[in-house]
Amino acid sequence: MAQPVVKLPLSTVQILDEIGTQHNHQDLPLKKTIQAPNLEGKSREFKVNIVSASQVEVSKKFTLNSGSDWFTGDNGDAVCKVVKHYTVKCMSASGFYPQHKPMVEPLPHDKLKAGRLSQDKFEAERLPLPASVNGWLANAKTSCPANREPLTLILDIDSTVKIIKRENDCSEHLLKHTPEKLNRAVHFSPSRMKELLQLQLNGHNIKVLSCGNISQKDLHLIFAQYGIFLPENNVETVRSNKATHVEAQGFDKSHLFLSANSGSHKCELKNTHSYFIEMNANFPRFS
Repeated sequence: MAQPVVKLPLSTVQILDEIGTQHNHQDLPLKKTIQAPNLEGKSREFKVNIVSASQVEVSKKFTLNSGSDWFTGDNGDAVCKVVKHYTVKCMSASGFYPQHKPMVEPLPHDKLKAGRLSQDKFEAERLPLPASVNGWLANAKTSCPANREPLTLILDIDSTVKIIKRENDCSEHLLKHTPEKLNRAVHFSPSRMKELLQLQLNGHNIKVLSCGNISQKDLHLIFAQYGIFLPENNVETVRSNKATHVEAQGFDKSHLFLSANSGSHKCELKNTHSYFIEMNANFPRFS
């Protein structure tokens, strides 16, 4: 049986956000019990234990003599992985510890020259940026090494992960912070959100572009329910041609613009990699 995508309840997202934004080093160790889905999609309890600023533990919570609290192996581990990832990202954003690992590992003492790093050694250890779209997609499937710049996916959400209701791969979300559409439903593809989560778990970044029909706060909450943490400045409203907007930013080849293959929005970019999928099809895999 294929495992469903781990979709965290909104209440769980809010608890994890609270852990990241309303606590500091003096609060540690910190323990929380949260709700998350098991293999059958039913809500079960997990324990989040923040031992130190660099150690977050998530475990399945079992209740004596209660068979309903037992998980089917791998799915419970998947929930733990997603919850830990999102908690760590929230803590990083609030200043518990640096968000990004160093680009290059510190050099041994015998490689230092007059108190300065050897520039030749520094450049030799840096891996080159991907030269092609296929190279970018291949690198995105693997964990980002310390000597390579993390890749950034620039995602046009329309007709890529935000989809129409009648499709089979469909999950509903109610808008709570979009004034003109309060309690209106929007639909996202769970399988594609799972691929985006894997991209972030691999150590890469996601930047979301929207035409503005969903508020930025609602987008943050929707992505967070899938365990995907988006820094505040990584959600942007673009009401003009998104490909033209991306090109104007001058991003380098560490970035890839992903959009739907639709008329005026399709144009090959000069500075940034671009990948256009057919409408609601051929979404890239990052797992």
